[in-house]
Amino acid sequence: MGAGRAMATGIQLAERAVHAVCLIRERGALRLAGTVSQRAEQRIDPASLGNERNRSALIAALAEARRRLGLAGGTVSVGLSSGGCLLRMAPLIFSPPRNRRQRRANAEHLRWEMAQALGDQMAQFACETAMVGQQGLVAVARRELLDLYARIFARAGFGKARFDVEAVALYNAAEACGLLVGAPLIVLVSSRGAAADVLVIRDGVLQQVGHCPMDAQPAQSLQACMREQCQSVADGGERLDQYPLRLWVAGERVSELCDALGQQTAWSAAPVPWHRLLAEGDEPAGSAQLAVAAGLAAGRLEQ
Repeated sequence: MGAGRAMATGIQLAERAVHAVCLIRERGALRLAGTVSQRAEQRIDPASLGNERNRSALIAALAEARRRLGLAGGTVSVGLSSGGCLLRMAPLIFSPPRNRRQRRANAEHLRWEMAQALGDQMAQFACETAMVGQQGLVAVARRELLDLYARIFARAGFGKARFDVEAVALYNAAEACGLLVGAPLIVLVSSRGAAADVLVIRDGVLQQVGHCPMDAQPAQSLQACMREQCQSVADGGERLDQYPLRLWVAGERVSELCDALGQQTAWSAAPVPWHRLLAEGDEPAGSAQLAVAAGLAAGRLEQ
């Protein structure tokens, strides 16, 4: 990798597939190096990875994705959904922080907030903090799960993988793509089969991050969950159906969810146009199911 040129690959583990996007930053612009969606033979579920058969299926899918991408170097960022980690939002002491001391104070405060919730169990978790817009977000994941993922990715040939929160990656990608304007209430959805992450933004400020299980009627269950998430954010007494709301959907079954939600509500729903992250003329071949992976890769190249 030449001077002034950096590469990162974002990987999202969906319910039955590995989604990966490889980006290169060169002369201040992001270029697309490759994308792949590789189906896994077994369901990808952290709770089932103690089984050797499920681990082997994930390792095989990751190794094939790596082969198809032709990876040689660069940083690898693996997404953690809100189903695989605990998320907590809290106001920042300094917003925005003006120096390193204030950033450190914000991070310590966010870790303290999570420690109040976890108590004596805090030592069992790895903790990361982030500033998302004007809000603070702290995420924790069990160390044993991260260690297991690290071994799986090493066996698949990825070397040392880094872990990032998918909700933060999606928010940052949406902000960079100019999606957080145009309506008082913006909702970002990342669908991953049987569940979805839902982010609610009001007037450009992240207000809620939720985890929504989806049943045999995904659009209806997602709509109900979104209503619950949005109601506390919208003005009191207003009907959400009439509230100016824009919905951006990433992940799996995007077209199905956009069509169904558009028919059931007055909300405007569309796939996340993550190609706006890229240099002009660098159009991706993939769909909105790759948006989170793209956000993970772009986030690493910003650090």
